[in-house]
Amino acid sequence: MKGRDLRRVTTDVEARRPASLEQAAERAHRGRALVEQARLAARAGQPPPPLPAGPAAAVPAPRVEATACARCYRPHEAPPNTPCPVCAADDPQPLDDLDALPITTPGDTAWS
Repeated sequence: MKGRDLRRVTTDVEARRPASLEQAAERAHRGRALVEQARLAARAGQPPPPLPAGPAAAVPAPRVEATACARCYRPHEAPPNTPCPVCAADDPQPLDDLDALPITTPGDTAWS
C-alpha cells in the first residue's frame, strides 16, 4: 500500500510557517492586497493581476535509510536502490535502472 510520506508533508508545512509575528503580519497584508487588487479588477471587468512568484522550491535531500545493497544485498545506510561502498568501488557507474540488470534463471547458460 502506497501512502504519502508524512516526513515530506511535515517539512513542507514547516517551510511555510512564518518565522516571526512580523513575517506573519507582512504575509497577511500582502495577501489582503492581492485579494483587493483581484476584487477591483473583477469589478472593472478586467482579468485579475498576475500572482507574484513564490520562493524557489527547495530540493529535498535524498532519503537515507537502512537498506540492502542493490547488487550484493549487504545492509547499509543509503538511499534505496544504491550499491554499498564495496560494490560502488568495484563498479563506479551508478545503478540507475534495476530493470537493466540481467536476470538469470536455471534455464539460462549461466547456470548450465
